[in-house]
Amino acid sequence: MRWLLLTGLGILTLVVQVTLAPRVALWGARPDWMLALVVFVGLRVKGPHAIIAGWCLGLGTDVLSIERLGLMSLCYGLTAAIVQRFREWVFTWHPLTHFALTTGAGLFVQTLTLIYRWSVHDWAAVTSTGEISRAFVTAVWSGIWAVPIQWLLLKLPYFGRRRQRKSYAPRWRARW
Repeated sequence: MRWLLLTGLGILTLVVQVTLAPRVALWGARPDWMLALVVFVGLRVKGPHAIIAGWCLGLGTDVLSIERLGLMSLCYGLTAAIVQRFREWVFTWHPLTHFALTTGAGLFVQTLTLIYRWSVHDWAAVTSTGEISRAFVTAVWSGIWAVPIQWLLLKLPYFGRRRQRKSYAPRWRARW
C-alpha cells in the first residue's frame, strides 16, 4: 500500500472538507468527503491495511472535529472493515456501487454518531434539533458526492488503474 500517497490524499481531503464543505451544504448537511475516501480505500486495499488506513483517516477527522478523540476513528475503521467484506460481491468500478456503499456507510457512521450524542446528551436535545434528518441528508449527500470523487481517485495510477507494462515481444507471429 502507498502510505505516502494516502497521507497526501487524506490531508488534501481534510483541507477541502474544512474549506469547501460548508459552501456546498444542503439543508445544513455537509458532505463527508473523507468517508468517500475511506470507502474507496476499503474497496481497493486488501487485508488489515484498509482498516488501519480507515482508522488513521478517522483520526485526522477527529483532530479537526469538536467531538471526543476516537469517535470518528472507530467509525471509519469499522466502515473500512465492512466495505472490505462487500468488495467481493460488488463491481468496484461502477458508480452505483460507490453511491450505494458510501450512502450505507454514511448511514452507519451517522447512526453511531447519533448514539454517541444520545449517550452524552439528552435524547430530547438530540432529536429536537433535527439531527436525525440532518444525518440522513448528510449520508445521501455524501453518497452523491462520492461518485465524482471516486471517479477522480480511479484515475490515479497507484490506486485506481494499473500502469501497463511495456512488452517488447511482438503481438503477432508471422508464419513462414
